[in-house]
Amino acid sequence: MNPSGVEATAWASIAKRHHATLDIAYLQAGERGPVVVMLHGWGAFKELWWNTLRRLGRDHRCYALDLPGHGDSPLHHRDSIRELADAVGAFCDSLDLREIALIGHSMGGAVAIALVLRRPDLVRRLVLVDAAVDAYQMPKFARTYLLPTSGWAVFRLVLLGARILSPIGAQVPHTHRGGWVRPWLRRGAYMARSDPDALYRTYRALFRARAGRRLARIQIPTLVVSGQFDALVPREHSRRLARRIPHARFVEIPGALHNPMDERPRTFEQTVRAFLADEWETPADAHPSERTPAPPEKQVTLMRLQRFLSRAAVDAESLIERMPRPGRRAGPALIVPYRGIGTPAALHLSGRVLEDRGIRPPKDADTRWANLRANWRRFGSRELPHVRVRATFQDVVVETTTDAEGYFHLSLQPSAPLSDTLVQRVDLELPDLGARSAGEVFVPPPSARCAIVSDIDDTVLQTYATDKLKMLALTFLHNARTRLPFEGVAALYRALVAGADGQRHNPIFYVSSSPWNLYDFLVDFLAYHGLPAGPLFLTDYGLDRDRLVRQGHRRHKLQAIGRIAATYSDLPLVLIGDSGQHDPEIYLEVARAYPGRVVAIYIRHVSHERRAEEVHALSAEARRLNVPMVLAPATHALAADAASRGLIAGPA
Repeated sequence: MNPSGVEATAWASIAKRHHATLDIAYLQAGERGPVVVMLHGWGAFKELWWNTLRRLGRDHRCYALDLPGHGDSPLHHRDSIRELADAVGAFCDSLDLREIALIGHSMGGAVAIALVLRRPDLVRRLVLVDAAVDAYQMPKFARTYLLPTSGWAVFRLVLLGARILSPIGAQVPHTHRGGWVRPWLRRGAYMARSDPDALYRTYRALFRARAGRRLARIQIPTLVVSGQFDALVPREHSRRLARRIPHARFVEIPGALHNPMDERPRTFEQTVRAFLADEWETPADAHPSERTPAPPEKQVTLMRLQRFLSRAAVDAESLIERMPRPGRRAGPALIVPYRGIGTPAALHLSGRVLEDRGIRPPKDADTRWANLRANWRRFGSRELPHVRVRATFQDVVVETTTDAEGYFHLSLQPSAPLSDTLVQRVDLELPDLGARSAGEVFVPPPSARCAIVSDIDDTVLQTYATDKLKMLALTFLHNARTRLPFEGVAALYRALVAGADGQRHNPIFYVSSSPWNLYDFLVDFLAYHGLPAGPLFLTDYGLDRDRLVRQGHRRHKLQAIGRIAATYSDLPLVLIGDSGQHDPEIYLEVARAYPGRVVAIYIRHVSHERRAEEVHALSAEARRLNVPMVLAPATHALAADAASRGLIAGPA
């Protein structure tokens, strides 16, 4: 990929872009011709349309979006089909896209229908590809994830399989020639990178949506496309959909399953192109490999295997739940509030409700065995799902319920001006279980002049993330008191928080790909070693027995920093990371997304010299954006640069 982010193909060039205001990632191809907007299905990414983009982009202006909750577009509570449609409409309005041709696949088809019904003036032609419209009418196995007691478990089992196969799927090129196996592997890689909670919420939203008789109100030319062997959205479902929409045509793509654009890309593109040009004729000159239908017996076998695995998972879960556990007593409920972020207008607080496993505060004299036992309990957390959580601040009372992983998220609007303290206390309780706690929400004062965003591993905490064995030994055999920070980092961070005159109280945020299971450890570590307190943005992955899918490092950091930048839109950003992973690339992407907001990027050099050369090349690109990127192996060099820029007090 070249530095501009545009990948050259044999057809149209495809650019990867991000809409900072709407927080929507998208691909763009073509600079002239009619506008085509493409919406993928549930669990997929914008890259599903790659072959279509490179073909149609020769004479169309094409946009393929990551729908909220998928790919690089966070959900942000847009968890109904109507809200997804509104997000697409806002995207088109912001780019001044008018009279578009809208292509929706699977769930994207339901979103497309909702957009056409809400904004009939925006869309001139509609293409529905194996569209999951009125999904409640789809086959029963498609609703497996909705089972009241076991649907979530089956869903996580499928995600685990996707994660296991994702390294293989990631190797499938975007420009492959179709088939069944490669698209299937590629889609598994997409799902493995997605946020499980966001996926599940959009899945439930899909089956709640109803189009019904409103389909008769669609008065634009519509093409309904079905894969010949699609069992998820069968041909009969698509034919019925075409009959319910006036001016709709139905076409079947030979040899395709549920993703015709990826399985039979040439045939699909020719079909769509003919419809958009109003030259309707099913193409017969496709490549032989695309014309020849695959034996339907393979599809039948795959679907039987899927049903078998789903039912086995349901039975296994039911059996485990009924098994007696002699000698095991459930611990009391424990509220673990995470430090929240807020403004005078709104306080945002998250946390988790767990079974208390008796993890005691660390001591200097703790043995490695004691540390191993405590960390094992951290990663083997026992969450309490569907528990009521009540929050009280001033005279405002808000209630919510924990999700399937025990997490809760709260937003409170103060009824009176906030106190002058930097930290606002929110009282928490579990009305049904009797547990109580208090959360902290950090609200920057008017004196703040910037926001500091720091990585943790190998930036603050000596982790050796590039040496996996050493990292695991440090993680499991040590505690918050025996782990070491980098020399001088606490003094530098205190100086950045204080500002040049010592009176600023700048907020600091710690953004890391470490799991939430280590939250209490990291809070203890920061406090014990004298680092300033601030909200932590962590993620879910690894050895937690339920969190099987890890959110991508890059995506997690971009989402967290984007949330900070949006919440405190008047504060410039100081970004601090290390060279061991991808912090320089991520921070440079932030600088591009928020022009004029990033005042400095500081990178601790912890890797080999070849990596240093790569970072120096990135710093040259940052300079073109008027953003200094400083690479140094020691804290004092970073502190000297910060002092020269007036971010901290200089030497007396």
